[in-house]
Amino acid sequence: HGKACGKKKPPKTRKVINRESYTRHTDKILNKHFEQRLDDQFRRLEDKLRAYRKRVEKHLASVDLYAANFQAKQKKAQVARDEEFAKLEKLIF
Repeated sequence: HGKACGKKKPPKTRKVINRESYTRHTDKILNKHFEQRLDDQFRRLEDKLRAYRKRVEKHLASVDLYAANFQAKQKKAQVARDEEFAKLEKLIF
């Protein structure tokens, strides 16, 4: 009848109990460290993204400014050309 019941496990020794609690504790600590590392990585990435976005916005603003200046210069040159053309027409006709 002893076999039918199955073997009774001996009670855990202090050593085993300590080992289990130690592994549980280290797992908890490792998980915490992993989460902290992930948070740090994420924060760094966000900072990088912010910096890149700032640079891109600056660049785009300067490009827009350059384009606006270019258009203004083109208009000015066109007006000057038209005036020259008008003067020449007056001289000819």
